[in-house]
Amino acid sequence: MYIIFIFFVYMVSASNLAPKLSESIAQRSQDAGTRLKIFCAVQKGQKPFEFEWYKNDQLISTKYHNHKYQIDSDDDTSHLAITNLDLNDSANYSCTVRNDHGSDLQTTILIVKGLPMFFFDFKTICGALFVISK
Repeated sequence: MYIIFIFFVYMVSASNLAPKLSESIAQRSQDAGTRLKIFCAVQKGQKPFEFEWYKNDQLISTKYHNHKYQIDSDDDTSHLAITNLDLNDSANYSCTVRNDHGSDLQTTILIVKGLPMFFFDFKTICGALFVISK
């Protein structure tokens, strides 16, 4: 009986040491050309914490995307800033926090609003008659 009690106390205390993130906005809509910040804050858990940010489950590395993404973290918060939003930035962005006792994850769906992007040049056509048919 005593061993079961010790195990129960250990499990309860260990679960309080694992990080738990505060709730965040699950979906955001933002205009193209603007800047966005997504915040990630630890509500409880034992320091130190390690934060990582993902776009559609791919790790965001500021080493290669420093012009587009900026990640700033301190002891118990982290934020991801995305500059000059375009339609390609519409995605699921996730913040993961870890410590020696566990991890937690928070995801925000970003929808960028704007005009569609075209990948070809339009040509001007002049004439007296112009017919489009199948």
